[in-house]
Amino acid sequence: MVLQSAGSAIKFSEIQDEFGGTNPISLSEYYIGGGLVPATVIGGGSPGAFTAFFGRQSVTTPFAAVTGTPNDGNYYLHREIDGTDSSLAGMLNSSGNQHIYILKWQGVEILRSTSTDGTATFPGTVNAGSANSVTFASAFNSALNSSNDVIISTGGFDYQIGSQTFSEVTIFDDPGANDAIEHNSFQTVRRRTSSTQTTSSVNPNVPSSGEVSMSDYYGGRDD
Repeated sequence: MVLQSAGSAIKFSEIQDEFGGTNPISLSEYYIGGGLVPATVIGGGSPGAFTAFFGRQSVTTPFAAVTGTPNDGNYYLHREIDGTDSSLAGMLNSSGNQHIYILKWQGVEILRSTSTDGTATFPGTVNAGSANSVTFASAFNSALNSSNDVIISTGGFDYQIGSQTFSEVTIFDDPGANDAIEHNSFQTVRRRTSSTQTTSSVNPNVPSSGEVSMSDYYGGRDD
């Protein structure tokens, strides 16, 4: 609520309702910067609109591209699992495997994480929950369900991981490596501009000390 900017006289009770305080009411409680009357307030803008979901890998066959994806770069969340099992099913159900997660947008690497079993903390949210509260593996698996919103916020953008796996490749006995099996999944991704915080000056007529009058609070606000 914002106090009226003109017209009828402001009441003590209206000042108290807006800024708080205790009885008996005294205007000396309501100097600007004194704990009850702020000089600035912080507001949040709305985020931008999401792009379409994009999915593209620069390597050709067997990699595919999602229809409508721009041709000017890579767009994906890539998960690579390096294991020592002799079968894909065995690797996906065993522990001790190395997980690598790479987020790319227009060919630029936005994020990379490497950890055992994907236990590194996911720097984002799932269904608007608390940030940094789940693992990469958990977030990736949640993204496979289209009803879940899995978002990474970094660099002024929100990246949402899609449920569509547009390419999936399994490599056995990777030459030159110690891994018996390597599994790669590429998920679609889209992005939007993150919401931004703005700081606004308020209550410009309220003094920080000395004489104060009721008219100084016209247009006053606490948030």
